[in-house]
Amino acid sequence: MNAAHRRCPGAGCSFDLFSKNTVSPEAFGSVEVGDSQVEVRDARPDAAEFTEADIYGADGARKLPIPEGASYEHYMSSDVTNASGSLYHRFCFRDGKLVEKESVVGA
Repeated sequence: MNAAHRRCPGAGCSFDLFSKNTVSPEAFGSVEVGDSQVEVRDARPDAAEFTEADIYGADGARKLPIPEGASYEHYMSSDVTNASGSLYHRFCFRDGKLVEKESVVGA
């Protein structure tokens, strides 16, 4: 069970869970296209689960194209200053390397 699904008592707990399942702007900026998938994953928290509808809307019209042959993962940003919606970071991997990283404002 990842940290997003654990229960714990106390007021500080929700912030602790939130910070463990988000990627900071600094962490997002520190990974570079070409970095190994293992290195990038080691720099990120356990993934919280989001559906594409959470990120791109029910119709998926805002979905970004995926680089050919790549797999991808989304993480919520710890930057909560965006008034337009939740900010997510997408990491795309192919052949064990980071081939693309994008920030996406959620629906």
